[in-house]
Amino acid sequence: DIQGPGADLLSISANQQSRILEIAANATVSVSDLTLTAGAAIGADGGFSSAPRAADGGVAYGGAAVVNAGSTLQLVSCALTSNVARGGYGGVSFAPASTQGSGGPAYGGAIYSAGTLLIKDTTVLGSSGLGGTALPPPDPQDISGNGGSASGGAIHAVGLTEITDSQFLNNSAQGGQGGF
Repeated sequence: DIQGPGADLLSISANQQSRILEIAANATVSVSDLTLTAGAAIGADGGFSSAPRAADGGVAYGGAAVVNAGSTLQLVSCALTSNVARGGYGGVSFAPASTQGSGGPAYGGAIYSAGTLLIKDTTVLGSSGLGGTALPPPDPQDISGNGGSASGGAIHAVGLTEITDSQFLNNSAQGGQGGF
């Protein structure tokens, strides 16, 4: 278990460089009385290629603040602020008549949970899931990639989720822009 002195007294920041916490499968974990801020989960970019089909951007399995990979996770009296999951940029192919890569999807700006998630007296503020962008093709005759999808600016959960006495403010999920 991780217990802080209070969300207004202890803040853990990833400075938009990495995810803050990752909880492995088959555990029971409680996190309380702290702030998790400025986490980032970024999908890999598709890169550049001379192949006829460029690679798609990588998936951002969100949870820039917390990933629950199949455990029981309880968040109590916490604040999760300014966390971002962003799908990778679609790849670019320089081959003639090529197809460009699509942006990668993003799931859960602050939390991605594939297990049991219990949230109480917690605030999730200003977090976002952003689908990756498909870059414009180098030749107008090339086929453009699609923008990546986004799901759950605050939370993307595929397991049991229970939320009580909590606030979700100014969170967003936005798909990425397609190539043009």
